[in-house]
Amino acid sequence: MNLTLRGKIFLGIGLGVLFIIIIILLAIFWKRQPSPAPTNTLTNASVNTSNNNLNTAPTTTTITPVKLTQEEVKVANNELAIKNVAKNFVERFGSYSMEANFSNFAEIQDLVTPTVAAWLKIYPEDLKKKNPLGFESVTTLALSQKIENLQKNKASVIVSTQRQQRINGVDSLSYNDMKLNLVLSKGVWLVDGAFWQ
Repeated sequence: MNLTLRGKIFLGIGLGVLFIIIIILLAIFWKRQPSPAPTNTLTNASVNTSNNNLNTAPTTTTITPVKLTQEEVKVANNELAIKNVAKNFVERFGSYSMEANFSNFAEIQDLVTPTVAAWLKIYPEDLKKKNPLGFESVTTLALSQKIENLQKNKASVIVSTQRQQRINGVDSLSYNDMKLNLVLSKGVWLVDGAFWQ
């Protein structure tokens, strides 16, 4: 078969498109693999123990499921919700730039109480005063969240962070903790106080 240059180009493009379609279909197929549904059951770990004597059969510890009570499930879900709010708040609150005009503070309004929301409206002005002539940007990554105190309607959390800061072209890296006070309002945990430690 004698192909012209134009024919070779079309053949190459066609094969490339076909290859991309196959890759996309494979990616979609692999993402559709069903994952097991979560349950409210914890299972005790078991270990197969074998005797060093070759004449005896290995012994096996049986697995016994442990049913969680409704209250235990509720507490676990509560703690997860608190940690998620804390992580989202700290990363978004602690990541800002003058170039973006501190838009991150508007993005976290739904995570805070009205008192903190009012404070967030004036806080960017305080940051601008610290560096009036230059540029500043900070990227914060939450490394861990530890619930210090958990009551029915309030909690306090310590979030350990890594902060990459750029001020007037100079980069620095620091590790800081932030203490958050949260309150439960209409079934949703909200930040009611944030304090860098």
